[in-house]
Amino acid sequence: MQRVDYLEDLHFAVYKEVKSSELLRKIVIFKNLSEKSLRVIENQIQTLEFKKGEQVISEEQVAKGVYFVHSGAVKLSKQDETGNEIIVCVKQNGDVFAEACLFTQKTERYPATATMLQDGKLLFLEKQELEQELYKYP
Repeated sequence: MQRVDYLEDLHFAVYKEVKSSELLRKIVIFKNLSEKSLRVIENQIQTLEFKKGEQVISEEQVAKGVYFVHSGAVKLSKQDETGNEIIVCVKQNGDVFAEACLFTQKTERYPATATMLQDGKLLFLEKQELEQELYKYP
């Protein structure tokens, strides 16, 4: 694997890996894409490796992209006004999260905090790149 210094967050390593169309087809928003569109998306996706307990995103962060669970499990949670954690859902293989930030004109923050429940890999696609590709190939 080749290390790619793409994201500003330095608490995890970012690697570019060869993706299979079969894996991307399991992700709901990609299952009906043409082969050409799928190849374009495949070339832009980055694979991120996380350990159990690591925070992936925080609801205070500006949303930079969308995540897809390749392996492991991710807990999405929010804090209530008294600081208590409310678990919104758990995402597993093939699930997408942080997609609420897509197709907005203003700068959005992530809707929840994502924390790994197990060691795993997540696929990351920058918001701007995904939106451009979906506008070109709806």
